[in-house]
Amino acid sequence: MDVPGKPAPSVMAVELAEDGPRTRIVLRQACDTAEERDMAEQGSTMLLDSLTAFLADGAAG
Repeated sequence: MDVPGKPAPSVMAVELAEDGPRTRIVLRQACDTAEERDMAEQGSTMLLDSLTAFLADGAAG
């Protein structure tokens, strides 16, 4: 993932694991600053919210 102002891409790890009838998603990303961490958290939350909405629409339709 490209991070503005950084010369090299930032690596994000995604783990998917069965959790009974559900799937557990764990995201990990190393950040250099609290600001970078907060931005990464906001972006990840938006992505996961979009995935949740997509899956909910698929289950309904």
